[in-house]
Amino acid sequence: MLSKEEQKQIRKNLREYSKQFDEEDQFQAESANKEVVEARKRQLDEWRAWRARIEKEVRWERVDLGLPEDPEEALREAAGEEEDKVVEEIIEEVISEHEEEIA
Repeated sequence: MLSKEEQKQIRKNLREYSKQFDEEDQFQAESANKEVVEARKRQLDEWRAWRARIEKEVRWERVDLGLPEDPEEALREAAGEEEDKVVEEIIEEVISEHEEEIA
């Protein structure tokens, strides 16, 4: 067993060790978070590059097929043309009908 003096010394050092270990734990957690953030950034960059490549391929395929390069723009233009047209519809409805004899 430890003497009272040794126990007192261990308790005193325990606080110092605890602080040291807490700092090390915090450093490891921060470095792990940095690694996660960097991995996410790398994945986002890869996805953006893939998407840009696919969009370019799709544009070329649309041009090869004779379709407009931007289908959304074509739809907006078509919708804009329809908005300029005025359509008037007249509906006649017979509410009641009476026959009269004129002598």
